[in-house]
Amino acid sequence: MRRYILGVVGAHPERRISFSSFDSDAALRMREMQDVYPVMVISPCNPKHADPRKRSVEAAMEIALDGDLHGLVVNIAALAGGKDGERAAEEAGAYTRLLLSCSSAVSNTKNTLIPPKHSLNTP
Repeated sequence: MRRYILGVVGAHPERRISFSSFDSDAALRMREMQDVYPVMVISPCNPKHADPRKRSVEAAMEIALDGDLHGLVVNIAALAGGKDGERAAEEAGAYTRLLLSCSSAVSNTKNTLIPPKHSLNTP
């Protein structure tokens, strides 16, 4: 299946493509298979998640850095509201190496929008 996807993507070189997956193993495998397109791992950063790799920003960063991924997509709640995830990302130097994106079912509503505290590559 992955090779098929890469074939379809390769047939459209004019498009800007990136890959992301909730499955850490799938993201790592996609990165192993190709080095043309960015690959990001998606994590809910839920401390009660069955997979320990999905429990925190730190765990998601570890997967991304160890697997030579380009970045991570994390739940916005993990970076807002007094959580330590943003500070951990800064301390690890991740802003200079990893792309960081946020997602949430409510992240696009007026009541939950928060101004960016940092631009990437600028701790």
